[in-house]
Amino acid sequence: MYKAGLFLMGKKGLECLESIVRWKQQSGQRFFVVAGRDKAIANDYFEDLRTLANASDITFIERTEATEIPSAEVYFAIGWRWLIKTQMDKLIVFHDSLLPKYRGFNPLVTALIEGDAEIGVTAIKADREFDKGDVIDSRKVTVTYPIKIERAIDAVSLLYADLISDILSRLTAQGIEAKPQDENLATYSLWRDEQDYRVNWNESSERISRTIDAVGYPYNGAVTYIGGEKITIHESEIVQDITIVNRAPGKILMIEDSHPIVVCGSGLLKILHATDENGQKYMFNKLRVRLN
Repeated sequence: MYKAGLFLMGKKGLECLESIVRWKQQSGQRFFVVAGRDKAIANDYFEDLRTLANASDITFIERTEATEIPSAEVYFAIGWRWLIKTQMDKLIVFHDSLLPKYRGFNPLVTALIEGDAEIGVTAIKADREFDKGDVIDSRKVTVTYPIKIERAIDAVSLLYADLISDILSRLTAQGIEAKPQDENLATYSLWRDEQDYRVNWNESSERISRTIDAVGYPYNGAVTYIGGEKITIHESEIVQDITIVNRAPGKILMIEDSHPIVVCGSGLLKILHATDENGQKYMFNKLRVRLN
């Protein structure tokens, strides 16, 4: 029997696997990995997971080829999106938030858009209900803004690696202690689709700037439209607001050193870098333009 089965995706999965490799070197215990691909992001780390597992003599299984799950003392789901057909009481799920806050989808993105001072990960016992499992432990880190999603993922990934190592060291034949979540503190984060990448210029410049950073690489990036042309915004900067008596969010107020300053619901936002649908730098050369 394997010590643990790891269902892994993404950078956080890779950091956890690196932690497991160190654990394996010290303990000599056996592990297996089931890894999934994610075509929705620029780098899903699938090949990195495969390479590291094979180099470390850890059984590697691609999700689409996992016809039968090997037996293990415990199973971990890291960034996993699919049903795992194994014993529920042996499954530990890592969730991208400080539960019971942000149950559901894309909680790290939501936390950054909301401007949370802390981000983190919670390990819970698997439950048939929506991220309601008993909490085993959590890790958190303080963040300051502006912060891009890639850097936030890096920070949280280190928390994942620390947490999985700690939980393995605490496992006993009787399992591991866990405490129920406080339902009075529960909030939820909805799933996102292409429409959610579109900038809402009626929001504040602070929130729009955080959104641009939160859905950037490795995600597809925040988008807006100019005369039907799709523009992806990569870099922005909050600008001191002025009094505009006929405020119209989305209109370009002025162009400063080739960078447009856009009117928001409150505040102003300077676009520092944007690209067109072909990935080429977009040049803003017209003042009387409305972004929508």
